[in-house]
Amino acid sequence: MLYKTPEEQILDIVKSINPKNPQEYVDSIVRPIMVDRINEWILKCHDCKFHDSIKSCTMGPADASVFVIGEGILQSQYNSDTGSMNEIVYPYIDTPEGNYLFDILRDRVGISEKDIFFANITNCYCHENIKENIVNRPPSTDEIKCCKVSMDALIKAINPRVIIALGNVAMNVYQKGVIDKLHGQWYNINGIPAIATYGLEQLMDIYNASEDEVCYQYEENFVSDLKTAIDFAYT
Repeated sequence: MLYKTPEEQILDIVKSINPKNPQEYVDSIVRPIMVDRINEWILKCHDCKFHDSIKSCTMGPADASVFVIGEGILQSQYNSDTGSMNEIVYPYIDTPEGNYLFDILRDRVGISEKDIFFANITNCYCHENIKENIVNRPPSTDEIKCCKVSMDALIKAINPRVIIALGNVAMNVYQKGVIDKLHGQWYNINGIPAIATYGLEQLMDIYNASEDEVCYQYEENFVSDLKTAIDFAYT
């Protein structure tokens, strides 16, 4: 019996199935493996000074039509009681910001967060020690550059129909500007249609410091931006 390499055997299987688009068919099968490999790389990465801090991995289905780029590990994901940095977290999980976002998605946009792929723009907890208090801070240009490698790889692997960038930091990696002016406007991330909208920490700050009318308007804008992106993904 003629020996065939694993690659030749896979090729024979694909030929026997005869998909309309063989490249897309194979890509769809290996996406979960690609995501696993990228998460492994994230956990092992030592490229920035925060490599031994809290790490953020991705979550969501690898075949998702919607890819949400989060703003980074949140202050609310740091446990000040234990002070532990040896933890793995996931975008917005078990946070007030995440509870707000997931409620908006389910109740006002009409999609479950379980149908969306999430990844943060930076994978380590960017923070400072101020008077013995650990507080998060925006990542530097070099820190973003370190993590952009994994983000570009994830976008290529997932190949979503639409990308939603949450907050100024996530938006400015691919589109320079200010979120208050550019939210809800279309732009392009590595060939994928994208929309940016407010970050969750920004929204929480507004709710804590603003009048009800201001909060209402920001939330309506936020919902509108999300709906625009989600509607595009499923039409």
